[in-house]
Amino acid sequence: MDVIIGKPLVSPDVLSLDSPIYSSERYLPRLLVELGVFPSMGQVKKNRPDLCIRLDATDCLEFRIGKRHLYIVVGEEN
Repeated sequence: MDVIIGKPLVSPDVLSLDSPIYSSERYLPRLLVELGVFPSMGQVKKNRPDLCIRLDATDCLEFRIGKRHLYIVVGEEN
C-alpha cells in the first residue's frame, strides 16, 4: 500500500508507486485508521506504540503491519 502525504519533492512517476493513496493527515495513527489497517487509534496506541508519531518532516517510511507493507512518502505541506 503506497501513501503520499502532502506534496512530495519528486514526482510520483519517478517513485514508481502503484496507484498511491493521497492524504493530508500527518498523525500516523489517524492515517492508519483511515486506511483500514487498524480499527481505532486506541488499538494503534495499545499494540504499536512505536507508530504514535507525527509525520512533519519530509521523509520516506517503509514498514510492515501484519501482512501489509506500507510505503509512505511524506512531502511538504500544501
